[in-house]
Amino acid sequence: MTGPVLFWVQHLLGIGHQRRSAAIARACAAAGLEVHYVSGGMPVPHLDLARCRFHQLPPCRSPDDSFSALIDDQGQPVSPAFWSARQSLLTQLVTDIRPAVFMTETYPFGRRAFRHELRPVLEQVLKTGVNVASVRDILVRKPDPAKYAQAADLIDRYFTAVLVHEPDAFTGFDNSFPFSGQIAGRLHKTGYVAERPLPPGNPDTSREPSGDILVSGGGSDVALPLFRAALAARRHSRQANRNIWRILVGQGVSEAEFQSLIKDAEDGVVVERTRADFHDLLSRARASVSLAGYNTVIDGLVAGLPMLLVPFATATETEQTDRARALAEAGHAITHDLATINSLSLAAAVDRTLDLPRQNHNTAWFRGAEQSAAILHQLATQTRE
Repeated sequence: MTGPVLFWVQHLLGIGHQRRSAAIARACAAAGLEVHYVSGGMPVPHLDLARCRFHQLPPCRSPDDSFSALIDDQGQPVSPAFWSARQSLLTQLVTDIRPAVFMTETYPFGRRAFRHELRPVLEQVLKTGVNVASVRDILVRKPDPAKYAQAADLIDRYFTAVLVHEPDAFTGFDNSFPFSGQIAGRLHKTGYVAERPLPPGNPDTSREPSGDILVSGGGSDVALPLFRAALAARRHSRQANRNIWRILVGQGVSEAEFQSLIKDAEDGVVVERTRADFHDLLSRARASVSLAGYNTVIDGLVAGLPMLLVPFATATETEQTDRARALAEAGHAITHDLATINSLSLAAAVDRTLDLPRQNHNTAWFRGAEQSAAILHQLATQTRE
């Protein structure tokens, strides 16, 4: 007998956490598991959850990239009544579903603001099931080392397994979490979670693609400096001044800003909202220009494209910079600082990027969703035997 799996996912700004978790949830459903998916973030249009059952907690988000506060769907600061409503609903869901596996996305390696709603549930699950943590390849660096120790202690106390979504031979997580040795017995490297599997065969590396320069920035508005630089960069490029530059703008960018980008676009530059056929566009592109979020990078690696990574970085957001640097050092990408980008520097960086070859990557790197589903299936079965 195999019991149900319950996912808890909370995004605050961009939607990468939701996209990655949804890919794992779909793989679990395809493996025959009963999957419940609980989201505490703002609704995400067109989130593909296949046969999974979706449950929405009262949503909240960060109003800006400082992540210093949380607001509800009315733009008001979250209140004690808000937290109480969330915790009551989540507790009731766990009581009704009785999950064999309860999986938290990022927590306890992040999302500390939600600890008061999660810890009672973690205790509750342990009576009938197991807790699992899901975390991407690289963590945000923390100025307070005690927070690393607290996360390791919570893993020891509550969690049976930690699914780290990077290939086994990679060390992004180990390098960014100094207590990885303490929890080594619980760690499972799953490989990268790709929203779309590798196409049959490998990318054609024998020809120079003639497709678009595809500029994307995820679901939030933090990529606006990149988008504005791209509006006039095409004419300054030596190698891509005859290609279409296609800028895909996420829903987190206001309609006023979106219309301003359309108005200011030069000839040969197309500005659109993010498209459902993004992966098809990527497979036909000449190069990818993007931030360095997990999902965007994996999409580029799957496509085998030359990538220009422009990481979003603040004093408290270091993960994209670390990921971009690692990929550049491995010869998979060129990088550019978001804070200093302009049309001329972007054009020059794109030209350097186009000197990179299209690449074949190990297909085993990108089976993170399937490997995660296999681990969760095994745990859900063992728990109910």
